[in-house]
Amino acid sequence: MKEQEVLLNESESIKEAHDASKASIQSRISNLESGGVKGTGDDSTYRHLKDYESNTYFTRSVEYNAGKEGTGFTYKVYQRGDIDWNMVRTKGAKKGRGLTNAEAASKYGLAPILDDAGSVATLHHSQQKGVGPLFEASTRYHNISNAKRPPLHPYKGKLNPFYPMDEPTRKAFQKVDSINYWKTRGNEALGGN
Repeated sequence: MKEQEVLLNESESIKEAHDASKASIQSRISNLESGGVKGTGDDSTYRHLKDYESNTYFTRSVEYNAGKEGTGFTYKVYQRGDIDWNMVRTKGAKKGRGLTNAEAASKYGLAPILDDAGSVATLHHSQQKGVGPLFEASTRYHNISNAKRPPLHPYKGKLNPFYPMDEPTRKAFQKVDSINYWKTRGNEALGGN
C-alpha cells in the first residue's frame, strides 16, 4: 500500500512539473513551426559516461541535455557501435544523399543510415519513458508493426502512465532534441567533439 502511495505521489509530482513546462514547450514549438527559432543546440550539453566493450550493439553511453529550445530534458543515451559514419547515403532524405552519414548528421541533424538493409537509426525511449533513457535503435525493429510489442513498447501503444510523453513534448523531442542530438553525433564523428 505504501509503495502505491509513493508511486502515486511521484506520478503527481511528475505531472505537476510536466504541466508547468507544457506552455513553454508549446510556445517553442509554435516558434519552430513558424520558422522563428532554429534548433541549434547552443545550450545543449553532451558528455561521455561509459564504454560497454562486451555489448555487441550498444558500446557506449553519454549524457545529453537537449537544452531549453527543446524539451530541456537530460537523457542517458546508449549509443550504437556499428554505425558506419563514412557510408555515403543513397537513401533517406534527399538533402542527405551523396553525403556521408557523419556529414548529413552534422549538417542537417539526419539520423544515420545503418548497414542492416538500409534501415535508419532512431532514438527510442526505453520503456516509453518520456524522460529517457534513450537507445539508438534501428527502424528495422522500431517500427509501426512493433508499436504494441514488448519489450520496445510495454504499454501496447498507450502512454507510459508514470512518465507520459504528450504531443507537445513529443513534437519538441522530434523537431529539436533528436535533430540536435544527431548534429552532435555527426560533429563527433567528424572529429569535432
